[in-house]
Amino acid sequence: LVTRNATKWAKSITGWNGKIMKLWADESCHFDGSLEGEGMEYWNDLYMSNRSKRQYWLDFYEAHTQKIREFALKHLSLTYVEVELENDKMAEQLELYTGVK
Repeated sequence: LVTRNATKWAKSITGWNGKIMKLWADESCHFDGSLEGEGMEYWNDLYMSNRSKRQYWLDFYEAHTQKIREFALKHLSLTYVEVELENDKMAEQLELYTGVK
């Protein structure tokens, strides 16, 4: 999993006149930010508990990242590697964990 600072992620995903958000919703995880009919219980209360759309997306990112971590812990046969996108040593970390040069 490649992680990113949640604030930078939220700014990125909501920018570009909504184009990234649409692509993400249509082609990636098929989640458009709405809470209707998604069945994604772990963030059902996020939107109602937050006063701003920005804070909602920050909380969404943190919750989604945590859910991926929990999935990996429940499926120990998976090889799980987590690195930060903006870490200058990301390439070295990936090389260390995967053995790929």
